[in-house]
Amino acid sequence: MKRTIRKRRDRNKHFKFNTKKECIAQYNHLELRSVFQPIFGLDEKTLGFEALIRARDHNGNPICSNDLFQTQEREDPAFYSQRSIDELAWILHLKNLIQFPKNNYIFLNVLPSNLQLFYKKQNILIKRLEELSISPSMLVLEILEHEYHDNDILCDLVIFFKESGFKIAVDDYGIKYSNEERVRKIKPDIIKIDHSLLIRYMSTEKQPLLDAISLAKDVSSKVLVEGIENRAQYDAMRLLKVDYFQGFYLGIPMTIEDVCRQKANKVPKHRCTI
Repeated sequence: MKRTIRKRRDRNKHFKFNTKKECIAQYNHLELRSVFQPIFGLDEKTLGFEALIRARDHNGNPICSNDLFQTQEREDPAFYSQRSIDELAWILHLKNLIQFPKNNYIFLNVLPSNLQLFYKKQNILIKRLEELSISPSMLVLEILEHEYHDNDILCDLVIFFKESGFKIAVDDYGIKYSNEERVRKIKPDIIKIDHSLLIRYMSTEKQPLLDAISLAKDVSSKVLVEGIENRAQYDAMRLLKVDYFQGFYLGIPMTIEDVCRQKANKVPKHRCTI
């Protein structure tokens, strides 16, 4: 169906809160939940958390998040469905941030095709952040690796969000349209290097990851390596002195309840900043 969720009453019917005050979304026989994966700096202090979607079908079977956002072509009817899921994911994450510990950067994925939608709804977005006492400067918009029909418009949209205080990241650098051309065009605050470049670096192909780090220096971006799964990978990236680290070896995605419990039980560290 070629439409997005446009009216507020249409959006609100998709959400409910469970007994733990966690917001859950339902859409097209899917159940969507927020989880949050920690991101760390070179000094091992917490930078923030990436908000991720976990989906299940009507039988309760898990669905890979990548399968929700596969379509690149606007002519494919699934393109508009995934835009709606992307929009619902944003609203879902923001609703769950009511409980979230403050003073953490929150990384939010966004389809390039939805940046214009959020631009049109900027007043609603800013109002919602004010209600949550969240500064735009604490939100990092991760532009996904999907194609966008006009790079000049994408650049203008990024400039607007930067001027509004948001941070910008290019997600999954090294695959699809998260490439050198996009990075040089929008000059993100952070380049998130895809796990595939890390795997290649750990074998014999070191240059692609080293080129990504060099590119980041050229455009004054910080570097975040994704998908760190073991000590050897972590040590190798620390030797390269990249800025930030993320992966199952360092911290798995957690529910909002788990994040709050962990924060309450730990002696707080000073967080690092972008």
